[in-house]
Amino acid sequence: MSEPSAQPRWKTVAEVLVLVLAAIVWFATRTQWKILDPLHTEWMLNGDWAATYHGWLFHLRGPVTLPPGLTPNLLAPWGTSVFYTNSVFWLCELGRIVGLFVSRDFQLYGLFMASSYAGLAVTGWWLLRRLDAPLVLRLAGGVLLMAEPMLPARFGHIALTGQWLVMLQICVAVLLVTEPKRPTWLVHLAAGAAAFAVGVEGYLAAISIPLALANIVIGRWRAQVPWRAVGTSVALLVLGTGAMLWLVGGILADPVNRTAEGFGDFSADLGTLFNSHQLSRWIPGFTVSSRQGEGFSYLGLGTLLMVVTAIVAWVRNPKQVLRMAWLLAPLLVMVLGEAFYAASARITFSGKVLVELWGFFKLLDPLPSMFRTSGRFVWALHFLVSISAIVAVVVAARKRRIWGALLVLAAVVQLAEIPARPNVFDVQPLPPPFGEAWTGLRGNYQHLRVVPIQVQWVCGYNESLIARLSQVAVREGLSINSGLVGRVPAAVGPLCNARFTGPVATDTVYVVDPNYMNDFHGAHCGALEGVPVCVAAGTVLAQRLTAIVP
Repeated sequence: MSEPSAQPRWKTVAEVLVLVLAAIVWFATRTQWKILDPLHTEWMLNGDWAATYHGWLFHLRGPVTLPPGLTPNLLAPWGTSVFYTNSVFWLCELGRIVGLFVSRDFQLYGLFMASSYAGLAVTGWWLLRRLDAPLVLRLAGGVLLMAEPMLPARFGHIALTGQWLVMLQICVAVLLVTEPKRPTWLVHLAAGAAAFAVGVEGYLAAISIPLALANIVIGRWRAQVPWRAVGTSVALLVLGTGAMLWLVGGILADPVNRTAEGFGDFSADLGTLFNSHQLSRWIPGFTVSSRQGEGFSYLGLGTLLMVVTAIVAWVRNPKQVLRMAWLLAPLLVMVLGEAFYAASARITFSGKVLVELWGFFKLLDPLPSMFRTSGRFVWALHFLVSISAIVAVVVAARKRRIWGALLVLAAVVQLAEIPARPNVFDVQPLPPPFGEAWTGLRGNYQHLRVVPIQVQWVCGYNESLIARLSQVAVREGLSINSGLVGRVPAAVGPLCNARFTGPVATDTVYVVDPNYMNDFHGAHCGALEGVPVCVAAGTVLAQRLTAIVP
């Protein structure tokens, strides 16, 4: 296949802008327009969004650190990082710049999710343009990929919507086996994108890195990329990933417990590519276990139409299909390996266990407990199927236009099939932020300590209380020892119910469970807006505390 036909730069820019605008409109109509408003932050104080948002706030308003991804004031005294709060390192660094000019709390995560839709659309368009597809078909292909059912399924985990990074690796592989004019640039792009993914989300990076390695192999094997370029690509992949892990704060001074329970539960069912999980207007889903929603990978009716159409095209030219499969063999090995890992040690179909392979996966320790949500690794297979089908139809359309008409129809069908999910963002309003009694702490105190410590999934956790206290800590420039973090310091677990042994520090505000009040000998204790608090006698808050009413 040839390079894209030359066209004025303004036309190329116009095509991209059309797709970006379409993605923003599509996202906003699938969710709520107000999510795009940076000053609308209330929705992010709930559930898993709170981890992302508090990581963002403590990073933006906290001290500048080296490495830059650290958030020392969250889960102090150990601290954490934007990597472990899934706050998207690149977005946090942009937010730190924007925060120099905005004093109010703000968020960029609505715009980030919209950019994820745009990423799918533009990446698909880029591939089809490189394959010299006509304007209508490259726009239709971009729209079809933009209307991915997997994105609305990931609204609860914002960073995971950046799935275009996985799809990009598949697109690079396709280009490498279709006689590109710039193969060296393509393998460098694959390696750089995989390293870049570390700054977006850990699972996206873990999925992308093996695919990038496969692309480097394909580049050498198929496109005869010079060995020097292979070396620089491998170096970029390995050293770039290591450097990024340091930059984002994935490597902390204090040991972090990077393992968690659940491997085998958070898996991909064998029917996941066809199971709508009720995210379709027309196709009913079938039952799987509740945790297998993490392995959701429904292709969508429009993409399934492309798959059927592509199969018809492949039957007409089996030799070409086998040749392409052979050229893509390194990628296929990685994709199928990731799909096998996605199925996990407990392989199911329609929720029913077919076979269990715990002995094999034991050999992979500690990876299964580090990447317990194995179902997400099926995304590479999802994009391989969708991209392969679209490319096959575009190639067939060169001889008969009816094939291209089917691609346009598929895009329309996919747009019509996927329902909006604005209700996801209709969250329960939390109590209002703490008021004036909690102001004026900056300069008088440095730390806010919850006794006993509260960390979601590890220790007892009052979501509403910790959300409000975190807002106080950010506003007043204090550290806090509690919160919601994906992976916590190893020292936290044993402290869940630890008693306070003193001494009472003059620079610390203690928010205390009433059952622990007797531990604070010599402190001044009372209530602040109904919350039990202890501080050193003679400090600013001591005069504001009221008696605790049983």
